[in-house]
Amino acid sequence: CLTSDPVNLEIARLYRLLEHNPIDMKLYYNISKLYVRTGSIDKAIDVCKKGYELQPDNILILNNLARLYADEGKLEESMIYFLKIKNIQPNKPDAYYNIACIKARQGKIDDAISWLKAAIERGFRDWYLIQHERDFDNIRNTKYFKTLITSEK
Repeated sequence: CLTSDPVNLEIARLYRLLEHNPIDMKLYYNISKLYVRTGSIDKAIDVCKKGYELQPDNILILNNLARLYADEGKLEESMIYFLKIKNIQPNKPDAYYNIACIKARQGKIDDAISWLKAAIERGFRDWYLIQHERDFDNIRNTKYFKTLITSEK
């Protein structure tokens, strides 16, 4: 079924490009983002999984899958992909930060603090984000969170 909707037209165009370059992970990423705009989260996840099958160590795809699952409240699935990123890039802080967010959302306060500390130790310095991150709402007023933030700044 053809449509004149610009988002669906762009999805179709990107799929045509993908036929000629099936290992271009940016195409999988962009298609998934467009599916999100249409509200088709399952299709967004499916397209990223196809990219993941081709390049299981691609950070762009791993991060997108992790975020899609997290946004859907599928925290265990999200954690799988954030842990893969951490294992591929053990010295980069972003995966540690995102895992801290997941742990906080799961109510695992000690784990969340530990992962946040690890992110800070690896260079995460967006203090505004840390202090305003909605995922940290349930740990923000704990003694451990306050101590971590004041001791690291």
